Amino acid sequence: MFVGSRTNLEAMLRAVSQHRLRPVIDKVFAFTEAGDAYRYFQQGDVVGKVIIDGA
Repeated sequence: MFVGSRTNLEAMLRAVSQHRLRPVIDKVFAFTEAGDAYRYFQQGDVVGKVIIDGA
């Protein structure tokens, strides 16, 4: 498995910070709905992050 170099990661983090990029969030589930979140994700019709809120 190759995930890239530390130099590339640092460059990406600088770009994210400089351009104030934010992830696209598709849907947020409560921790108690974790099973529903996994089923939703497995459907494959997701456009963005599926969040399980543990707070």
